[in-house]
Amino acid sequence: MKRPLLVLALAALAAPAHAQLDYYGRLGLTGSSTLVRDVLFQPFETKQGLSPTLVAGLSIPVGTDNRLGIEAQLTSGSLEAETTGEGAESTADLGRLTTLSALANAEGAVTGPIRWRIGIGLIQYLPSEEAGLFAQGGPLRYFVGGGLDFRRPAFSSWDLMISARYDFHRFTTDELRDRGFTQAQGVQRGSLTVGLARSRRIAP
Repeated sequence: MKRPLLVLALAALAAPAHAQLDYYGRLGLTGSSTLVRDVLFQPFETKQGLSPTLVAGLSIPVGTDNRLGIEAQLTSGSLEAETTGEGAESTADLGRLTTLSALANAEGAVTGPIRWRIGIGLIQYLPSEEAGLFAQGGPLRYFVGGGLDFRRPAFSSWDLMISARYDFHRFTTDELRDRGFTQAQGVQRGSLTVGLARSRRIAP
């Protein structure tokens, strides 16, 4: 009886030595649905264009094949207002809009090199100038997100990582509320990024 217990104890003590810290960086593009949709004298929509995206993250093992981690994402793209009505369409450039988000997430295996990831986080809007719907600054909002990662060895100590992400949050600003926009707009974002990932053994 003592021998199996001793083996289990030694295995538990040895486990941290085999734990791997994962870290990665990726580049790609993010698309977003409409931020504001309403009708004044004619229908209009405000949305962010397709935006270059930088992602960085890390994770630690939890259990046999699951991990917990944090993923940060930076996007920066144009902000445009589109007006339609009576056969006329126009687009106005509203400057540049940057978003910075952090996702606390869990991940696990799907099959082979594919893994799922899901979590909750915060997204901060950072407009290039405080004007229009951002006259009182950019909002900080909660969001939920998830996606899939494909990962394969590519170099001696680095893996190729291809990731698809989806997230959802409710968007409004102080300026919109002051102007009578009482309903927050549901915003969906999707991204596709490619980069490199690496694992490093955590010292016991």
